[in-house]
Amino acid sequence: MAETIGVDLGGAKMLVGVLDSERRIVYRSSAPSVGLGQDELLSTLERELRQALEVRPEATAAGLGIPCTIDRERGVAIMAVNLELADVPIRELMTERLGMPVAMVTGLAQNLKITTPEDLRTARAWVRPRRRA
Repeated sequence: MAETIGVDLGGAKMLVGVLDSERRIVYRSSAPSVGLGQDELLSTLERELRQALEVRPEATAAGLGIPCTIDRERGVAIMAVNLELADVPIRELMTERLGMPVAMVTGLAQNLKITTPEDLRTARAWVRPRRRA
């Protein structure tokens, strides 16, 4: 399994991480997102993804969690409450700019975010097969 970039794009900050084939966090960074206009936000997202790729060129795909309404079929961020995003084809833009597949999901406070080693341990515990008694 190749490395994968994950982005948690929130109203205050953007967290970026790369997981290797063993699901270890091998890169992480953050950048502020608060107060950014749409163009500046997209530029920051692209810059952060490119930095992750520079450090971890083995990454072959990216996943974005964005707190907004998403048209999944078209990969468009329809509307966000705390980000300047409206009808933006983020999946297409980032796929073209980075030359790799990009997926999007609606980011919610309730979603599991794997941004620290402790988060990863928790996630592994949740998905670990349970032994039958």
